[in-house]
Amino acid sequence: MPQSHLLGPFLAATALLMLGACANPSAESIAWARDSTTTEDARADLHACTVDAQAQSNREHDAQGLAGQQPTDVGASIDAYNQDKRVDELTRQCMLLRGYHAVTAGTN
Repeated sequence: MPQSHLLGPFLAATALLMLGACANPSAESIAWARDSTTTEDARADLHACTVDAQAQSNREHDAQGLAGQQPTDVGASIDAYNQDKRVDELTRQCMLLRGYHAVTAGTN
């Protein structure tokens, strides 16, 4: 059976994921600030939080028992997207726990 009938829904799902990413900036694209903290220290903390978040997300993914499965291309894309969202969520939590807040344009 040809898989061309899957291309339309896959492209639509991909477009929605891309639009969602634009509407909600990732933790790495946010300007983080904390009193008496340099930009370099904030970048180092963000990097450390991202590394820790990736490791935690990988542990969670492995614990789900999905490691040996052979997902479809669409399934793999959704899985990767969900894992990226989890890493972003954990990174944000880490930065907040370290006392940072997100800085929006025009504020400190």
